Amino acid sequence: MSGPLAAQLAGLTPEQQRLFLQRLRMRRRRQSAGERPAAPATSWPLSHAQERLWLLETLTPGDPAYTVPFAIRIAGPLDRPALETAIRTVLDRHGALRTIIVEEGPAQVVRDDLHAALVWTDLSGLPAPERATAFDRLAAEHCVRTFDLTTGPPVALHAVRLSDQETVLLAAVHHIVFDATSVTIVLDDLAAAYGDVVAGRRSASAGPGHKFGEHCAAERAADRERGLMYWTDTLRGAPPLSTLPARRARAESGPGGHVPLWLPAGRTTELFELLRTERVTRYAALLAAAGLALRRANGQDTVVVGVPASTRTRPDLAHVVGCFYNPQALRLDLEGDPPVRELLRRAHRAVGGAQANANVPFGDVVRALRATRGDRHNPLFQTMLSLLDAPSRERHGDGARFTLDPAPAGRTDMDLFVTVTVTVGADGGLVGVCRFAGHLDEPDVAAWVADLTGLLDRMADGADQPISQFAPIPDLVRTAVAAPAEPVYRAPGTPAEALLAGVWARVLGVDRVGADDNFFQLGGDSMQVIQVIAETAAAGLSLSPGDLLRHPTVTGLAALGPRQPQVWERVVTGDVPTTPAQAWFLTEILPHLSHPGHFNHPYHAELLRPVTAAELSGAVATLARRHDALRLRLVMDGDGRRRQISLPDAGPVPFDTHDLRDADVERADRLAADIADTAQRRLSLSAAPMRAVHFRMPGGQPDRLLLICHHLLVDGFSRTLLMNDLADVLDPGAAPAPPSLPYAAWAHLLRDAASAPELIGQRAFWRAQARAEELPVDLPGTAVRFGSRVGVRRSLAADVTARLATEARQAGTGLSDLLLAATAVAVAAWQGGDELTVALAAPGRNGPPGHDVDVTRTVGWFQYFYPLRLRLGRTSSLLRLAGELRAQIEAVPMHGLGHGLLTHAHPDPAVREEMARSARPQVSFNYLGEIGSWDRQPAARVLRPSAHPSGTAQDPDGRWPYLLDVAGELRDGRLRFAVHHDTGLHRAATMDGLVDEIVRLLNGDAR
Repeated sequence: MSGPLAAQLAGLTPEQQRLFLQRLRMRRRRQSAGERPAAPATSWPLSHAQERLWLLETLTPGDPAYTVPFAIRIAGPLDRPALETAIRTVLDRHGALRTIIVEEGPAQVVRDDLHAALVWTDLSGLPAPERATAFDRLAAEHCVRTFDLTTGPPVALHAVRLSDQETVLLAAVHHIVFDATSVTIVLDDLAAAYGDVVAGRRSASAGPGHKFGEHCAAERAADRERGLMYWTDTLRGAPPLSTLPARRARAESGPGGHVPLWLPAGRTTELFELLRTERVTRYAALLAAAGLALRRANGQDTVVVGVPASTRTRPDLAHVVGCFYNPQALRLDLEGDPPVRELLRRAHRAVGGAQANANVPFGDVVRALRATRGDRHNPLFQTMLSLLDAPSRERHGDGARFTLDPAPAGRTDMDLFVTVTVTVGADGGLVGVCRFAGHLDEPDVAAWVADLTGLLDRMADGADQPISQFAPIPDLVRTAVAAPAEPVYRAPGTPAEALLAGVWARVLGVDRVGADDNFFQLGGDSMQVIQVIAETAAAGLSLSPGDLLRHPTVTGLAALGPRQPQVWERVVTGDVPTTPAQAWFLTEILPHLSHPGHFNHPYHAELLRPVTAAELSGAVATLARRHDALRLRLVMDGDGRRRQISLPDAGPVPFDTHDLRDADVERADRLAADIADTAQRRLSLSAAPMRAVHFRMPGGQPDRLLLICHHLLVDGFSRTLLMNDLADVLDPGAAPAPPSLPYAAWAHLLRDAASAPELIGQRAFWRAQARAEELPVDLPGTAVRFGSRVGVRRSLAADVTARLATEARQAGTGLSDLLLAATAVAVAAWQGGDELTVALAAPGRNGPPGHDVDVTRTVGWFQYFYPLRLRLGRTSSLLRLAGELRAQIEAVPMHGLGHGLLTHAHPDPAVREEMARSARPQVSFNYLGEIGSWDRQPAARVLRPSAHPSGTAQDPDGRWPYLLDVAGELRDGRLRFAVHHDTGLHRAATMDGLVDEIVRLLNGDAR
């Protein structure tokens, strides 16, 4: 093995060295078995950057992080043979595109007989929506193309014909022979070659020959000892990780995602003027902002950020395709509290020092500092910043226009890879994207990007202010880390800490919570965040979900101190947009109801002390005044379209009292059940979507209250809020916590979020989820109807539940993930497969990115379903699979909210239509935790749940869109769940077998 490569190998961990050598031997055997016939070829050594990329490719073969995707859109009538000839010309012109890597050396070999095949797909015959869907799918697949570098070619080409006037050439090239500048070189050469072929001209310019190979050989021979001392002196003692805190282990993470970045030209003028005055580069400003945003996320006073520096330094290399790339690690010290001008100067000095010593290969620096690539993170830096000038994207080739499409986001081997382009003009704006790895959460990355752009936006105004004066953009930045070490227990020391610790313990179901415990490391999830905020508010401590996400320890949260709760206008009237959850009801449920008012949420309670009918009626009316969602009405306008309006005063809530004390107990129960059933059918969406029924019972039984709300107004979590508020109103000594953001304001916020430009980028993700399996059925039924829908119920023993909860918490997952894993395995085995698409229920109380609003005490329909295709793999451990599924769920953009916004609220009808037509899951999954146990809430001092019949809550003729519904909860210390199905489609024995298999899987993982 060559000396340089051996040195590269020495920088790996022992496990990585073993893996590398094993895969190297396998590759050599495969290469020897399939030798190519002799053909003209030229061999060159690998550059240092290529050597590193080849090493990484060997360690993680098939990783699309090293693929450079791009697309060239060709407008005008296309001469297909001319395009094929032009492509062949470009491949012949640039040897890098005909390269393979051989193990001996290793070296790169340019082969004359190696050309990438061009695949053609014609979509022009499809209707426009289907055509767009098919093209987006092809483009998404092309972005993650991978290559076998030992056989080549390192290029994949796919021409997609969209119409007579439009064709898109999808291209993907391995980074080992390609860089960002190479994209525009290929665009130039392809347009010119196509024009020459169509016009019958001979190409006027000669190719670059072997200049890339010669460059690699010259780089190998260069003296770099002097510059190496600069790098070791600069980087010694720097932190090994400069990134955002992770929510899961790197080794178990998914593919990651991307977040857009934008700062318009009108907001960069003063910044660029400041940079000209200070003689500071734009890159230095980007480095300063990114470094400060990182410090505010991870608390480090020193950060190290990577820059993808180019080695394309000579004029004769300007038009040569290749990998002219040498990453550099820039150290930025943020110690003290320097003013912004000083921070910019520090960043500028860091950039200047790197440029002066750019000849030192990154691998030499890594080896000199003995930095290793441990736990799948990059050595020295994990955040990379790239700043580019906007290229001219359009070329002409004899009647055809060649345009470079905006680059797809692709994937990255960095934690964070920010690419920013300065738009055309001296004072252009900034537009870009931040790609991120799968162990990071999109809300965290979105918050960091928002902070970065906010800092750039405000630098000029605060140039002389200390950096501590720049408050971070408020958003959901989590500081939890995956797989933490067990902390030393420290008891809560202040009243606020004691309050928080008690609430956490109750919500999370743990014996004790220490002052330094991390909410998410204890197994907390987004639903439990909402429960904690609601309970602390009821106890007088006002917090927001963002507070808990940013300060996830008891000590950190308590240190925020008492604050005034947000005060919102109580009366919100007029037209109210339907939220995605409500719009789902209008499109999926309402058309199949024989009575639109019969789709309800009943809350049945027993009164623990005597309360008069007048007191109860007044208390129920107070609920409607406190919560604007209870004053919503669905009315018809003059055109026959439904409108949702909020009334300033809905008047008295229909309230009936039935005195059954003269009947015997059995007859009273029958009468109450009949009355409840009748009341369920008496709601009206336009006039009275809520009513209450009061029962006076015989034989010393407590009175009962049945509160019925149409589902359009409430969801499951609203029940807890309403019961707590009702108890507060009935208790003269109580001080009810004020409601949070009005539901109508929330609806307007979501409507505005549906128009955000970045939302459209989620379409490819949601299309990938739209592949629903056909579940087996026993009987020839056609639809799931509420009247024939039944549930098969099971529960785990308390000791089994406790053991599962402990093991899940230690593994960084939860009971909900275990139940989902068991369900997915059982259903997938039943239908035959290792993937399952489910409709997952989300609490729906997380706002869009950039909106840290509090809706934890807001009544309304927030919960929604979104589709997710679960990849089950072949793991033998249910606990491990649960962790993998949690990682898949946490990688969903915007907690799934984007699916509903695109489907029901996007301003473009074509987008809504496309989303509505996509395949739908046949299985839904909803885990409520202890949300259903409102008897454990403050309401328990006045009310307790009633087990008596509440009547039929849904229209028996109505239809439900899912064949199977799995609903779970934690009650009385036991994990309980039910699988609902239609008796006209599945036999009871089939469902009993399926549910028993879920129980068996859960019990098996608890042994």
